Amino acid sequence: MGALIALTVANIRSFIRDRAAIFWTLAFPILFVVLFGSIFSGNGPDSFQVGWVDRDGTPAAGGLRQAFAGVGLFELTDGEQEATLQQMRDGDLDAVIVVPAGLGEAIASGVASGEP
Repeated sequence: MGALIALTVANIRSFIRDRAAIFWTLAFPILFVVLFGSIFSGNGPDSFQVGWVDRDGTPAAGGLRQAFAGVGLFELTDGEQEATLQQMRDGDLDAVIVVPAGLGEAIASGVASGEP
C-alpha cells in the first residue's frame, strides 16, 4: 500500500510541474466552455409566428390548435391557406400549419389520411 501512495504522490508532483499538462487539463476545457457558451447563448427568438389553416373545422382540429397555442413558443395566426403561405414567403410568418380536411374523421376512425 505504501508503494501505491508513493507512486501516486510522484505522479501528482510530475503533473503539477508540467505547465502544458495543467493547461490542457484545466484551462483549455474552461476556455472551450466559455467560448461555445458565448457563441450559442440564447439569442434566438422568444417565439415563432406560425400561420394556422384549418381545412377541417372539427373539434379534433380545434383541440390540436389549442395544444399548439398552449406552447409558449408559438404565436398562432388564423388565415386562409394561400394568404398564410404568401405571408410566410414574405417573411411575416416563420411557418404555416395546414390541418387537412377529414382529420377529425380520420382520428375518430383511427385511419391515416395519406396526406402529408
